[in-house]
Amino acid sequence: MKLVAAIAALIVGFVVPTIAFPWFEWSGLLGTDPYMRLARVERWHETGDWTESIHPRVAWPEGASLHWTRPLDVVLRAGGAALSPWLGFHDGLRIFSYVVNPLCLFLALLALDRTLRRRLDPTRRFLLVALLPLQPAVMAYTTAPRIDHHAALLAGLCLAVGWLVRIADDGTGRRRRLDLLALLCAFLLWVSFEFLVVVVFVAASLWILWVVGRFDFRPHALRFGGALTAGLAVALTIERGVEGWSAWEVDRISAMTVVLGLAIVAASAVPALLRPGAAERSAASRLGLVVAGAAATVVVFHLVFPTLWRAPLELVDPRIVPLWYAEVEEIQPLVRDGRLHFGVLGTIVFVVVALPFLARRLLVQRPPDALWTVSAVGVAIFVPLTCYQQRNALFAELPLLLPVVELSARLFHWTSRRRTMAGRLSLHALHLTVVMALPVAVSALRALVPDGLGREVSTGTAARARMLSWLAAFEGGAPRVVLADIDLGATLVFETPHRVVAAPYHRNGDAIFDGVTFFETDDPEVAREIARRRGAELVLFEGPPRGWAARPPAWLVPVPLPAELAREFSLFRCAP
Repeated sequence: MKLVAAIAALIVGFVVPTIAFPWFEWSGLLGTDPYMRLARVERWHETGDWTESIHPRVAWPEGASLHWTRPLDVVLRAGGAALSPWLGFHDGLRIFSYVVNPLCLFLALLALDRTLRRRLDPTRRFLLVALLPLQPAVMAYTTAPRIDHHAALLAGLCLAVGWLVRIADDGTGRRRRLDLLALLCAFLLWVSFEFLVVVVFVAASLWILWVVGRFDFRPHALRFGGALTAGLAVALTIERGVEGWSAWEVDRISAMTVVLGLAIVAASAVPALLRPGAAERSAASRLGLVVAGAAATVVVFHLVFPTLWRAPLELVDPRIVPLWYAEVEEIQPLVRDGRLHFGVLGTIVFVVVALPFLARRLLVQRPPDALWTVSAVGVAIFVPLTCYQQRNALFAELPLLLPVVELSARLFHWTSRRRTMAGRLSLHALHLTVVMALPVAVSALRALVPDGLGREVSTGTAARARMLSWLAAFEGGAPRVVLADIDLGATLVFETPHRVVAAPYHRNGDAIFDGVTFFETDDPEVAREIARRRGAELVLFEGPPRGWAARPPAWLVPVPLPAELAREFSLFRCAP
């Protein structure tokens, strides 16, 4: 199974981007967040300042805060440093970044295979390991050139699902696994606040396993919450230092994250400490205690942090929502403008299979199987969240896939009864082709649905690499202030010494507003005032100048480009 996982990780990491994105050439990265991440790591390498969060070359002249935390940065910096004797740190960092996502995907598949070994036979584990990488959101977030924390979060989810099933099915080693599960949740909350939805899933699964009679979580609840809180406190101290405990941020680890751990302790305390006799006999009364504990915690937490539920939208400058933020596809609802956006949650077709299967298993079996209980909790939490924001599909696809794997394995075993070898092989081949091709085909529909990626792919990565290499050496490589399309801003920061006004970062509100307005306004005088106020020295267009700049005013002086670059880009100098 390790070989299957390794082959799947290599295909998704290195073959899929070449096929799925015809404009992609292996001379850059996919999207903008990877460049922001690598720019942050390179800045840390240059300054050695562990706690620095402001990147001075973004949102010039004030600089912009980068909310990412350090765990993944440590891995990337170590890899870049290891390759620096041969490639230099900059190129070594970029090359090493291609390895991280496939490695995380391999670890995710390996975690599923190892932790579910006692629960699933080899056929089911093979189907699970082979099919999960083909799900649309998994392919999108774990491909090699899209380095970020998402693949690590997927690995954490896979390990958590396996441990939850082992904890419920195996009476030995429960306390140790629960401690490890709590510390895993704490670490991945440190990696990204996005893992909060998985932490909620883990806590809900543990309590629902008690409700259905699979595992008495009450004696361990406070210990689990305490280990989670302690892990978050240690992570916060490492990330920010002791003085950082006064920080109250939404999407970066802070004291508020530790309060979240305490909230889970509070939710656990109600059913753990109150033990009325009815709760021992009735599943309904046990469920009532769990709901009461969760509701009380939500109410109290809402009083302390009333805007948490909007995170990270709380930090978004409302002026930039219609100009740019509304075009970021992954944070949009699954159904928007009356259309279903197939490209992210292609596995939604599995809902038709998963829901009836899970309902029957939960209603007929007494007590319900731990795997199907955990899968049902995952579907109940992650599918509505995906309908709210598409990026949660990365978590939803695993619990939706588990029932499909079960039914597919049954069909596989049924076809194995054919008398002839040729018949068995033909049916197996047809079965695997249909099951594996379905999510890929649904994912391919993404090409038919316009989304926010359109602005990022106006030129190929090789053309961008040539332009930025030329721009990095422009006039001796002296740093300039560049006004460019927002989706090119992060790439400019990493690939050149120049400073940029707008980069795709939600805290970069004033600068994003100015950067987008510069290119979208109909009034060249408004654009000139933005350029003056921001100290812009160069203006870079992908393709020919557009809008008001189609006929460049006198204060925009064309900069001659080599012929092969002039076909793809236009560069101007801002005159005084």
